[in-house]
Amino acid sequence: MSCKGVKVDISKPDQRKKAFEKSVSILGGLDIILNAAGIQRRYESPDFQLE
Repeated sequence: MSCKGVKVDISKPDQRKKAFEKSVSILGGLDIILNAAGIQRRYESPDFQLE
């Protein structure tokens, strides 16, 4: 098993396209893409806001 990564600034359209093309090249194709980017807020479980 191995892990591959592609660094990209998704706010720049040209970088998004290059990252997609590089991913396809590295993996030999793509079946699914998952966007796991986001903002993480840390709270203790009882204090975690649901909204």
